[in-house]
Amino acid sequence: MVSRGVRRTALPRYSVGAVLDHANHHGACHSGALALTISVPILAWFAAPYVRVDPSGTAEAVRNSADLAAYLVPPENTWLGQWLATHTALNPRWIWGEQTLYVGATTLVLAAWGLWTWRHRPGPISTAVLVTGAIALGLSFGPAGGWSPYDLLASLPAMSLVRAPGRFALLVMLAAALLVGLAIADLRRRLGRTAPAVLMGLTLLGLSESYVVRFPGGKPPQVSTPAVYQELKGLPAGAVLSLPSYVGTPAAFRESDYLLFSTDHWRPIANGAGRQDPPGHLARMEKVSRFPTLDAVRQLCALDVKYVILHTGRAPELKRAAQEAAQDPGITSLGRFGEDFLFGVCSRAH
Repeated sequence: MVSRGVRRTALPRYSVGAVLDHANHHGACHSGALALTISVPILAWFAAPYVRVDPSGTAEAVRNSADLAAYLVPPENTWLGQWLATHTALNPRWIWGEQTLYVGATTLVLAAWGLWTWRHRPGPISTAVLVTGAIALGLSFGPAGGWSPYDLLASLPAMSLVRAPGRFALLVMLAAALLVGLAIADLRRRLGRTAPAVLMGLTLLGLSESYVVRFPGGKPPQVSTPAVYQELKGLPAGAVLSLPSYVGTPAAFRESDYLLFSTDHWRPIANGAGRQDPPGHLARMEKVSRFPTLDAVRQLCALDVKYVILHTGRAPELKRAAQEAAQDPGITSLGRFGEDFLFGVCSRAH
């Protein structure tokens, strides 16, 4: 019993759930802090080389930036682009260009419909996606004398390495896809039983806008890997140089053949297609292209290249180089495969 003279003190009452929530909150904070402590040094280690890379400059970013025409004018190799080029003053762009970002009139109309629908029922996720898309749209327009969203982004460490602001359009397309989905959901509610037929028609119409006509490269030829590259699989490991080299020439796109052929042997290659060449690559390729001269072989050894392939069918002038290499005691002839010759260089590889 408690006497009337003793005052009862109210103690705080905690439920088991509240105690557990409190413990879980502190545990989550500690786990987050631990994850941050571990991840920051690792990410910094990966990011450090990119911070030290010299930016490509504003000129390249300007060339690869979007504008309103990029989003609104269809490319020249679509039926709509062909019609516009014939009947209007518009100049549709190259289908492969960084500034060709057109998604179709059908998609644009549905996206506008979806935006009108979203206004009445915005949600946190959809809002986040649309805000991201709006920011990406501003970034895709690239540099504008120091005041654009891209200029602000490029002022951050390593962000000036972004060479193609137009690629932020990927996030714009994500936002457009969300809006199209909202429009389709609204159409289904409004049209009822007729919705499937209408939506199928819109789908076919949208796909038709991407149908390519008068493909610039014509019908792609069937390309098989030359037998000389298959021979490499049975030889000791070593990097490969393929000649002729097309680096620095109008036919530079043919370097992509060597990149494709490398998938048959998976050896390192000294030349092949790439978005950017390493520093000094052109000068080195000019030197090694004079194979089998002594300077060329020394450069190959310095690069740790073990094999040289001469495609005389591609460049008849290499037939003389093949003859000279076959007579050079410091070079090993490893076989002839039709018009392709395989040589081993740097004696330590054999």
